Amino acid sequence: MDAASYKAVWIALFANFAIFLTKAMAAWLGNSAAMFSEALHSLSDLVNSIFLLIGMKLASRPADLEHPFSYGKEVYFWSFIASVFMFGVTSMGSLTRGYHQVVNPHPIASVELITIALTLAMLFEIYAANLIITFY
Repeated sequence: MDAASYKAVWIALFANFAIFLTKAMAAWLGNSAAMFSEALHSLSDLVNSIFLLIGMKLASRPADLEHPFSYGKEVYFWSFIASVFMFGVTSMGSLTRGYHQVVNPHPIASVELITIALTLAMLFEIYAANLIITFY
């Protein structure tokens, strides 16, 4: 893997961390089930970046006697683990929170706060995309 790929994943990791924190705080303060699902989605993006870094690091090992063609397919295993996390853990969290919202409905505490959080998340995403584009 080249250095630009690692930089791109690290930039995405930090952007996803900032986005997750922004959405999680808005979900908590705004008491919104939809924003909670958005925070879980951003958490899955963050974990996906972590698993991708692990896979890239392990795949870059040189060939040895047990793996004469090297460890290149390691990336696919960690991508699979990321997808299991994404569709398993985060979808169950969203379904559970959504169910409780339907059974015990309550108003959103602050729509303005949620709008600000989504705007900040969009700005973080744009900034990260611009940084990644500069490496390529």
